[in-house]
Amino acid sequence: MNRPIDSEHPPENILSRYKYHLLIGTYLAITSLSFYRVHRQPFSPAIKSEQYETIFKGTTLAAVVGGVAMSTAGQAKYWQHREGTYSNPSTLRRREAGTGTEHSE
Repeated sequence: MNRPIDSEHPPENILSRYKYHLLIGTYLAITSLSFYRVHRQPFSPAIKSEQYETIFKGTTLAAVVGGVAMSTAGQAKYWQHREGTYSNPSTLRRREAGTGTEHSE
């Protein structure tokens, strides 16, 4: 997929092009290795199934958070919040009332 370089299509480096592939690969590797560790333990099947469930939930949550953080929408939301332009009604009311959480000495 060779595209000419112009202002509409900036050149992409290898990490930005395959970042989600790397995320999925890392997710599968960590989940598989964790499942293998549980599989080798000499516990009852009931305990193992709870450990499998916990591992699956934890690694899936981490992958979802990582995917959102890597996405452009997630980065934009992060910078909006960081710059104070995040439209949280309670924060806006506190700012208008002058009762922000800033500490003054």
